[in-house]
Amino acid sequence: MIPYNIGTNIIADLFKNAQKLSLENEIEIFQEFEAFYQNDSELIEDYIKADLEPIYSKKTLDTLLIRHKDSIQKVLRLKVAGLFDNEPTRRIVKSETDENVEYDEVLTKILDASKYNQQIKEATKQALFFNTVLVQPIWRNEQLELDIYNHAYCDVKVSQEDYLKPIEVYLTFVDQQTGEVFVAVWTETDHYLLDANGEQIREWNGEPLANNYGVLPFSILRIRQGKDFWGEPNWNLLNTQKSYDISLTNFKQIELFQSFGVWTAINMGLGETERLSPNSIKTVENIRTDMQPPKLENVVPNTQFGELRNNLEWDWKTTFSSEGLAGNTSDTETQLQSGVSKGYDEIETQIQREDLKNLLYYFEKDLLEKCRIVYNAETAQNKLNKGEIEVVYSEEKPSETIQDKKLRREMEKQYNLKTEIDFAVEDFEIDRTEAIALISKNMGLPEGTDELTLISSLSKLAIQQNNSPLSQIKQRVGEIQKQKGV
Repeated sequence: MIPYNIGTNIIADLFKNAQKLSLENEIEIFQEFEAFYQNDSELIEDYIKADLEPIYSKKTLDTLLIRHKDSIQKVLRLKVAGLFDNEPTRRIVKSETDENVEYDEVLTKILDASKYNQQIKEATKQALFFNTVLVQPIWRNEQLELDIYNHAYCDVKVSQEDYLKPIEVYLTFVDQQTGEVFVAVWTETDHYLLDANGEQIREWNGEPLANNYGVLPFSILRIRQGKDFWGEPNWNLLNTQKSYDISLTNFKQIELFQSFGVWTAINMGLGETERLSPNSIKTVENIRTDMQPPKLENVVPNTQFGELRNNLEWDWKTTFSSEGLAGNTSDTETQLQSGVSKGYDEIETQIQREDLKNLLYYFEKDLLEKCRIVYNAETAQNKLNKGEIEVVYSEEKPSETIQDKKLRREMEKQYNLKTEIDFAVEDFEIDRTEAIALISKNMGLPEGTDELTLISSLSKLAIQQNNSPLSQIKQRVGEIQKQKGV
């Protein structure tokens, strides 16, 4: 019997080794996801060839032309479409004691300099693929910037009480000048580097390394809670992309070798190096009666190229559906949908985006708070110390055809719900004053025309064009009077 203390040590070592191996395999998986996300053609070719090894010989693989067409980014763009195009409102609500402090103006400048909206959109796309990403507000080049990390080059140590709460963050990076690999370590109270030998480095480029923020300066965007901190990445997208690339590679291989006929010569006396050409005659003499008659034919393989092409598209169509996107978004040809069918597609997509907005709201609240902490620690003026952070996302409009839009606007004008000024504000994303100036200029009205004058001019123009609500009513009254003989 193994003594208890020795036995527990052995079990502990086995468990640690298993954890280490599991972590290595896990990071390798995320590195494959990273290669496809970044559209790294060299690495993608290696991954595709590895999957094709059971099918082709090494000799064939060495000459095989790998085909890859990135559709992952198309799916991710569609999933975030509309969320950030009309930039959400991000502001600090001032308290009654915050007199003469323009927090919104300062915050807007900070976020614009960091390309905040663009980076949040990128973080959302990565989260939809990797499931969990960390976003770090960092002071660089005398301004706030945002860095995004996924599990391909980032790992965490989590709290014993909560496996979703990181207490240490490890970031792998390469020194561009020396090519050395380092790990940046962050905790709530400390920050330093580890070299390849595990030695701590407390200074970088002449600057001391420290965490002066009092918090772990990372915010977490997680799409779905899993069995560990990182959860499961989007296998659906990766596997469909790989399957498509493999099928496309095979299709091109078949097309290359089976799209032409093969000449078969029986008792023609032709050598393998002989070539057939127009205006040439191949003569066969001295044919015995016991021989099969000479024959020359071109055998064309019966490959169903159309079916193969349809199979290539089918995988993506089903994946789009499973990702909550309209099925026809993957079609190579535009097809018109019925109102009911389009409505169901829009509802499903809208539900998914509302769920995503809910996740993003709490993520952004936390990230903006971290941005405030980092900014205040690094700057001596215009500090953002007070006020509740507020995030408001714009309402999405359901997609509509040009004809639908025309009919809707005619109805809105008929019942005096909106005018051309409102439509200009919607279409060009300008304020009401700019819309009035734009329409007045296009109508040839004097500069500085006010809203009432413009509306009056628009009404007169509509009557002249015989498509105003008033003229339609008059026309209808006239038709009724004519029917009654009045």
